[in-house]
Amino acid sequence: MCIETPAGRRSEPSPRRAARRRELFMLLGGMAASLVAWPCGAQQSGRMRHISEMKIDRFVSAEMSRQKIPGMAVAVVKNGEVALAKGYGFANLEHRVPVTTNSIFNSGSVGKQFTAAAIVHIEEHGKLRLDDHIARYLPRTKARWGSITVRHLLTHTSGIPEYEDEIDMRRDYSERQLTELVGLLRRRSTPGHKFEYNNSGYVLLGVIIRAIQESSIRIIFARISLNPLA
Repeated sequence: MCIETPAGRRSEPSPRRAARRRELFMLLGGMAASLVAWPCGAQQSGRMRHISEMKIDRFVSAEMSRQKIPGMAVAVVKNGEVALAKGYGFANLEHRVPVTTNSIFNSGSVGKQFTAAAIVHIEEHGKLRLDDHIARYLPRTKARWGSITVRHLLTHTSGIPEYEDEIDMRRDYSERQLTELVGLLRRRSTPGHKFEYNNSGYVLLGVIIRAIQESSIRIIFARISLNPLA
């Protein structure tokens, strides 16, 4: 089963909210499994499927209301076959655009694993070292990076705070502008001394990748991971 929520302004969920999301996924998984598990005739199977879909609809609607989820999509796949695919709520609240099975979603922090893989690939080819200071690769701005290394960014130990509360989500920033904005934020801890999950470090890693490879992460990942599988 796959569940997605719409793109928009993101912040990492609190532990309590994350626990509720896990509960939602597990309960939906159990209910969705009933869609593909009825060993009965076609007529009875169709009726039971309809009942299961109604239960899922009610459950999803209730949880969206309880957890203040504006919209989401649910897919149930078994043995390569789609048993259920359905959108709920809205992908855009301002324009009341409904979520459908064709809605495009922000992949969110799933992209971090691809960013990390690209960095390791570049390191394996001798174009950087994980213990290099990031100032070596970032564009020159008013920011001062001190002893922060590539490894610190990868492991969320740079001491750089979250940048998302400091930017105008309606504005398009250049890489240089975003790099400077992140670099001028007040450090929360000394590099390497404390783990604190945030998105800022991976924004900088993306800038470093482009500076070295002169390509986007999407193109790099396709080259190093997907093309060899073809």
